[in-house]
Amino acid sequence: MRKVESIPCSTLSIPLLTFLLLVKSQWALAEKETIVYLDSGEYPPYYSQSMPEYGVVSKIVAQAFALEGLKVKIQWYPWARAYEHVVNGVVHGSFTGAKTPKREKVFYFSDPIIKNEIVFFHLKSHAFTWQKYQDLSETLLGGTLGYSYSRDFIEAEESGIIKVERAPDDQTNFRKLLGNRVKAFPISKSVGLYKLNQHFTPTDISSLSCHSRPVVDNDVHLILSKKLPESKQLLKRFNRGLQKLKLSGRYAELSKVQVESRIVCSPLPVTSNVRNASNE
Repeated sequence: MRKVESIPCSTLSIPLLTFLLLVKSQWALAEKETIVYLDSGEYPPYYSQSMPEYGVVSKIVAQAFALEGLKVKIQWYPWARAYEHVVNGVVHGSFTGAKTPKREKVFYFSDPIIKNEIVFFHLKSHAFTWQKYQDLSETLLGGTLGYSYSRDFIEAEESGIIKVERAPDDQTNFRKLLGNRVKAFPISKSVGLYKLNQHFTPTDISSLSCHSRPVVDNDVHLILSKKLPESKQLLKRFNRGLQKLKLSGRYAELSKVQVESRIVCSPLPVTSNVRNASNE
């Protein structure tokens, strides 16, 4: 934003002073109206403060808004606080996967940005398998605060079908898994592999596996606060920019997620009927 040079008020006439203050306020308003403020937690490689251009999803969101003449500024917080800021209209929005009835009451959801498959990680020494949540009623699961995973997962947790011990972050859940303090932990396959490669030893990683049946095959969305009157218009502009990005061919390159994997997910039984839960 341009700065108005400091001039002693005593040397200015009232009309000129009023004019300068009006121009300055209009500059500030114009800058505010061209910036989309987002809060986010860490979820690499999709979005992370430590990654170039803040990760795959952040790049797509920034470029989609740029095609509509808007800039994006992201601040980083623990997930629970980031979502609280969006709910209360402190910022315009954030990112999320699962749509839940609770979230749809307070957030507008954008068109899908990218696919994100969530699976259960477990120790190789633990003979883990599942077809439905009732199969996990005697299995203590790890979970991260602020994550919903899917509607089915939340419903099973809230009804007591599954027991979930929540931790502040994903790394803590992996440590609990390695220490046999929880038996399985749901996380995005790409995110889980990325965090294991970044924070754990080859010996730790080699002791883990994951299950091929997805907890959910989610779409990642931009979410915008229903508390802010401009959110509906921002949603339209983002969806329009995202469509432009796809039509340009740029989206196909931006949306590639490549993570080195030293873990093979255990295969599904031949008779397994895996339901695509992307619409949950």
